[in-house]
Amino acid sequence: MSYLRIAKPYKASIRADVFTSFGITSFQCVMTVITLLMVLKVDQLKDIFYQVNAARSWLEYLPYIASITFFSLSLWWTSRFILDLNSYPKRRPKSILKNPSIFARFLFHHYGLGFVKSKEIIDANKYAGRKVGKYLPRIYATLPLVIIGIFNLYDDMTSVGFVTLCTSAFVGIFVTFRRRYFLSHKAKKITSNRLVMRLLNPWTWTVVLIICYSVVAFAAITNTQSFAKETGAAFIIFWGLASVIFSLTLFVYIVVVPTINLMFFIINVVISKVRHKFHDNPRNPPKSNRVHLFDKGISLPYPIVTIAIIFAALMSYFVDTDNHQVRKLQASDNQVIADSYAFSSLASALDKFHQVKGKYYYLDNKSNTKKVPMFFVVSQGGGLRASYWSAGFLSMLESRYPGIHKNIFSLSGASGGTVGNVFFTGALHYCLQDENTDNCRTDNFQSSLLQAVGRDYLSTVATSFMYNDLLYRFLPLPFLSTDRATYLEQDWEIGFKDTFSSDGLGQGFQSTYLNNTPDSHWLPLVLSMGSIQESGSRVITAPFPVKPNVFRDKLDIYPQMGCKNGNLKACNMRLSTVGLNSARFPYITPAGTLDNSVEWEEKQHILDGGYVDNYGAHSTADLVRYLKQSAWLDKTQDAQAVEYVPVVIVLKNSVDTASKKETNDGLSLFDVSRTAPYGEHSSWPLNEMLAPIQGIVSVRAGHTSAAMSDLLHLQKSADTALFTDDSFCSENIDIHDCILLNTLVISYSGLVHEQDGKMDPPLGWWLSPASTMQMDNQLSAMEAKTMKLMKGLQR
Repeated sequence: MSYLRIAKPYKASIRADVFTSFGITSFQCVMTVITLLMVLKVDQLKDIFYQVNAARSWLEYLPYIASITFFSLSLWWTSRFILDLNSYPKRRPKSILKNPSIFARFLFHHYGLGFVKSKEIIDANKYAGRKVGKYLPRIYATLPLVIIGIFNLYDDMTSVGFVTLCTSAFVGIFVTFRRRYFLSHKAKKITSNRLVMRLLNPWTWTVVLIICYSVVAFAAITNTQSFAKETGAAFIIFWGLASVIFSLTLFVYIVVVPTINLMFFIINVVISKVRHKFHDNPRNPPKSNRVHLFDKGISLPYPIVTIAIIFAALMSYFVDTDNHQVRKLQASDNQVIADSYAFSSLASALDKFHQVKGKYYYLDNKSNTKKVPMFFVVSQGGGLRASYWSAGFLSMLESRYPGIHKNIFSLSGASGGTVGNVFFTGALHYCLQDENTDNCRTDNFQSSLLQAVGRDYLSTVATSFMYNDLLYRFLPLPFLSTDRATYLEQDWEIGFKDTFSSDGLGQGFQSTYLNNTPDSHWLPLVLSMGSIQESGSRVITAPFPVKPNVFRDKLDIYPQMGCKNGNLKACNMRLSTVGLNSARFPYITPAGTLDNSVEWEEKQHILDGGYVDNYGAHSTADLVRYLKQSAWLDKTQDAQAVEYVPVVIVLKNSVDTASKKETNDGLSLFDVSRTAPYGEHSSWPLNEMLAPIQGIVSVRAGHTSAAMSDLLHLQKSADTALFTDDSFCSENIDIHDCILLNTLVISYSGLVHEQDGKMDPPLGWWLSPASTMQMDNQLSAMEAKTMKLMKGLQR
């Protein structure tokens, strides 16, 4: 008995064909649109294209060519695969008990292996979407590359644009003439060139794509760091996107839905047999064609994204797929594990700071008082751009004023700003142990630190995100459990070690300060600020207990991790982890689980500190306010009066307002007399629908503005003014109302490709040589400005 059901012709309407074709391939359509938006709108990808364009030989283009080719072929093959499934004849068994071979054919078909091409299917009128469906996979294969190539040419990236367009032409020729040549020769039964026919056979390319995906996935999962380093960011992004498209399509169409339909089919057969067996009147059995709940299952086309999300959600419900626990030091890590905070209290940290000699000061000859600037650094967030700017300025300051770190009490910040602070602290700790190493010499310190910071940290985290971290949502196997946050931390540690030959970022955070015991040594205190996902509260990682009498409405991270009463042995973190605690910006890096031992509803997760304060200004204001209220600033050392003057150094790396509209128009964040919101702002369209969304998004900037304003006004109340700055004052404003006291704003401004006015340094975890070169030039300009501001500083 045959159970073939021939596909019915679709309506002869172009509009219906378009909707049918795009509806069936909606997943490929959405992924194509997302990719193009990323290329056109995300500066990080633009910067990567500039790097590819700067390739010194054609061989360096091969990874990029391979990745965009695989991306195009994945779009082509998956869309053709889905359209074919919706067009081929269907085998539908009526019973598995009477004829087991029918059951075998059911499995054979529903697992995607039983396709039978017939004359009816070759007819375009019998194909899903008719001619639109026939040509749509070819459009997916070529159009994205054409748009990317034109975009690159428009941005004067001639080489990469030309390579992209040539690749698009090659792929277009292949997907067009492969099918035409194969079908015409098969219809004519021409088999003279069997090798060519085999190469053009769709099953051959199915196997080729599966092998390509499997080999690269295996390499990416088993040796993530080395794989990312060898292939580069452009390869990882395009090959990774192609892998997501290819693997999710096969997973849903070959594994998930056929399995669900098989379950429905078996349940339906069991129900039918039970009804027949126990029916009251055997002479009048129930009708066999009665439709039951489990009769048909999920019908074509399958919603890939919806099914994948539901499957991952169910998997997380039945199996613990939370692999984002904040990384902790283990006894097997060969690192010193501290039992307690490095300082028992903020007061003890202040005492140690005062005891350290050799600080820079200004001498007041009238009162014979040393006026010692006590620096509090606040570093704006902004990915690796912020890290590079923060580490670059701090190392430049240390190089021009050796030992000035003894004047820096704390390093606050958010996101990448904190990461830059962590890199500087690790390098400083290393150099204090052995000041004679080449990397620690005054003329080498800045360049060495920037070499460690300015590496490619995007490729590894993107590789982990596209492969093991994504696969773990569906297959929570132990060898996939290392998450992308851990890989990013390890990449920072490797980058630091490659430069300084020291595991500086891999050592324990508390032990970094505990091992720095000599009175002549001082390490600025890193205050890493994050935010709690569930409550929105600020949470701080510090080398001393964070108490509410100083830090208002802020939490200490260690009790949230389950380590209470000052016993930190089970919650020791590396210096790199402390940096990431402030830089977890989903979806690039995941929210970190603070305590994985509690039930899910009781868990707390840490997010990027920039959600609540993009400078860390709020915690710095708490410190300065505490010092002023406690009268700690007036001291005596070696029988001489010492007055500590809190000075805030603001490291601002964003260029959206600094280089364009920030001066003389009342829009500056640092104009304390402004009566209008700072920065560029405009109302979104469709206000009835988008007003709540824009309001929620804009709250982040409002929190930052409020925190910075509080800190600047607190500084204006200083009795002693070591530094003044009126450059941010608006026109027609009394200078006494807007002048900044004891606040140094080190602001980056300028475009990467300034001669063309192309773009600003991107926000991400990778900077091209063009970006770092421009920032180096800006740091050189800041050096002259800083030395002028600090004129008269002595030691």
